[in-house]
Amino acid sequence: MISVIGLFLGLIFLTPTLTEIIKSLFPIRYRMNWFVGCYIIYYLIHPLLNKAVEALNKPAFRNFAVILFVAYSVLGCIQQEYYYTNLVGFICIHYFVMYMKRYMNQEKTIKRDITVICGAVCLILLWIVSVNFCGRYIAFIHNHNLLGCTFINPCIIFLALAALHIAITCKESHCGIVNWITRYSLLIYLIHGSYFWLTYGKYAAIENLSNKGIPLICCTLILIICYAVITLFVSFVYNRLLEGCLEKAANIIAGKLECMSRIPKEK
Repeated sequence: MISVIGLFLGLIFLTPTLTEIIKSLFPIRYRMNWFVGCYIIYYLIHPLLNKAVEALNKPAFRNFAVILFVAYSVLGCIQQEYYYTNLVGFICIHYFVMYMKRYMNQEKTIKRDITVICGAVCLILLWIVSVNFCGRYIAFIHNHNLLGCTFINPCIIFLALAALHIAITCKESHCGIVNWITRYSLLIYLIHGSYFWLTYGKYAAIENLSNKGIPLICCTLILIICYAVITLFVSFVYNRLLEGCLEKAANIIAGKLECMSRIPKEK
């Protein structure tokens, strides 16, 4: 539904090609939002992933996780090899988290975790600045501003594992504002990842701001702030207006399919 709404908005401002229209109508089939299709497949196979390492002891599991980390996370920042796909990245993270929960879950090291998070954030910012600076002088990097920009990046892995470890080991608490915002996280991702916005809209927005004399870095910061505010608001409106109706429709369709599956076949 979000992809179709994006298509209608695209038709107002653009003249989409037939290929773009078809892809917008079948976003999972054509990986317009890769995360959704990849997560569905991961969700289906994750019980098998757990079974695959049941017999591994701690040293063997640690070696297995280290090999995955080096092959796909460390080396993958420069160039992904060894038949890497986003699904392989999901599987790597599955085993990293599984090792942490199995062997490190009881260790309360909140100071270390906070240090890891702060260090990872600093390294990410340093990496971004370095890539953009070197790109001005090194031809190979000139058109690779997103070098290392992958969810399997070592800094992102360490940051996420440290944050997860804090959540697991600390005393449970509730924050209404945080819970309210995070309930829309998937919708925020899907709206932000709209094909026509990513392909045309954000560049047009930056160009319009630049034409008004605003420096490029300020244009980017303004866009980030707009992302944070507008996508949250749109997600809230979408949830209130459409999600309940869509969930009811999906339940009706699922119920009918279940009934059809129970009808015995005629001999």
